[in-house]
Amino acid sequence: MKCPHCDKEIDITLSVGAVTRSSRFVRPTMEQVKEYAESIKFPLDAARFMDYYDTNGWKVGKHAMKDWQAAVRTWFARYKENNPQHVAEVVMSKTEQEKNRKARENLRKGLFT
Repeated sequence: MKCPHCDKEIDITLSVGAVTRSSRFVRPTMEQVKEYAESIKFPLDAARFMDYYDTNGWKVGKHAMKDWQAAVRTWFARYKENNPQHVAEVVMSKTEQEKNRKARENLRKGLFT
């Protein structure tokens, strides 16, 4: 574009923030889905997740998917509702899990501590 005062060529590229988001959905890789699920401690079957959305064209209802991470979180919320015991075990620290395992073993053996 030319400056209206001096006829010099100027660049008027505008930048809105440091991060730009594409308005077009990009299908995640299976590895991305696995890594994200692990990062939120969700034992997701990534192949099943990918197959489900591949089958329906990456749609949520009638609308095109915008955020696959949100879909993973939704699956996790539903999983927690249906498997509260498993989720509690996943959240437990390794020390707590080991302590509980030893206590169960002692109960089976008839030993009480």
